[in-house]
Amino acid sequence: MTDDAADSLATHRLRTTANLVGLAAAGALVSAAVWFLGGLVPVLGIFALVVGPYIAGAVIGDHVERWPGWVAAVAAGAWSWWWLAGSSSSSEDRWPFVGLLFISLLISVTTARYRWQLRPKALSGSPSR
Repeated sequence: MTDDAADSLATHRLRTTANLVGLAAAGALVSAAVWFLGGLVPVLGIFALVVGPYIAGAVIGDHVERWPGWVAAVAAGAWSWWWLAGSSSSSEDRWPFVGLLFISLLISVTTARYRWQLRPKALSGSPSR
């Protein structure tokens, strides 16, 4: 392998990794922001439960190069587990919240995978052969 080919491969891997990590962070930020705004305005609580993961999944599904379901799961799950770990409520009070987190995770992953499948095949990371 020549030096140019090795550099090209390293650049491609760095760009792919940055795409996955960056979009996971963007999805987590969008989902957390909508959840936070839903907590500030009590009427928007259930609305935020559905819309936050949907928007995060749409952002990830429209822009990620590969593995949209896994990236959405990391994005939706990371901030949720971070919030749950920092929560001061008793363990008996956490089970309804864990159920809601599972629902939001399901919405985010399903939306990301669906939106990723709607993209043209040239952008989906499928082989060209």
